[in-house]
Amino acid sequence: MIRKRLITGLFLLAVSIGYAQESGSDEEVPLHVREVPRHNFSVGFGVSQPMGNFQDVAGAGLNIGVSYDYHFNKNFALCVGFNHAYNEFRANSRDLNEAARARAISNYQKANFSVGPQLTLRDNRFQFDAYARAGYAFLNNDNKQVIQPAPQPSLIAIPENFVLYDQDNSDDGALYTEVGLRFNYYFRKQVQLFFNPAFASTLGKPLGFTQDADNFEINMTNLHFNIGVKISLGKVYSNGEERVDDQ
Repeated sequence: MIRKRLITGLFLLAVSIGYAQESGSDEEVPLHVREVPRHNFSVGFGVSQPMGNFQDVAGAGLNIGVSYDYHFNKNFALCVGFNHAYNEFRANSRDLNEAARARAISNYQKANFSVGPQLTLRDNRFQFDAYARAGYAFLNNDNKQVIQPAPQPSLIAIPENFVLYDQDNSDDGALYTEVGLRFNYYFRKQVQLFFNPAFASTLGKPLGFTQDADNFEINMTNLHFNIGVKISLGKVYSNGEERVDDQ
C-alpha cells in the first residue's frame, strides 16, 4: 500500500515538474535560442558543378550569391536571392575525340534573380533552411566558342565532329529555378555560418549548339556547393520581440 502511494506520488511530482517547465519555458529560454530573426541577409560563394547534358560541354566553375529572408514566423519565410555563376567551356562528351579541347574566348556566365518560400527549423545553435525559388536568369555567352579534336600539324580546316556554340539559336535569358538546403550554425546571436548545397537550372533549354550539322539545345544546370555567412538585420525576431544583447 505504501509502495503504491509512493509510486503515485512520484508520478504526480514528475508530471507537475514537467508542466512547470513547459509553462515557464518561453520565459526562461533566451529569445535568440527559441526564435529566429525576422530579417536576415546572407552572402555565400562556392563551386558550381555541371549536371545533365550541360556537363558534356562545360566544366566546373564558381558562383557567388546574396539573399534576403523575411520570416513571418520562426518556421516560414520569404526568400529573395541574386546569384552570379560561370562554368568553364570544355569538352566532356564521350562522343567527341578523347583528345578534344575547348577553344573559347569566354566562359558560360549567368546572373539570376529569384524568389520563393523557405522552411526553417531551429535547435539551439543549429538552424536548418530548405527553400525553393523561381525567377529569371540573364545569360552572357560568346558565339566563337568551339569544342573540337586537338588539331594536327597538317590540319588547316576545322575537323569533323566539332561542337560550336550557336548564338543565333540561343537565348540571352531564361526562366530559372533553384532548390537548396542551408545548414546554419549560430556563431553569435546575430551571425550564422552555413553550408549550402543547391540545385540550380535554367528552364526551356536556352543554350543552342551545332554538332556535325545537327542542332541541339540544353539547360545551364549546376549543383552548387557554397559556404557563407548569414547576418540578422536589426533586433526584431519572428514573434515581434526584440533581442536584448546582454541576455
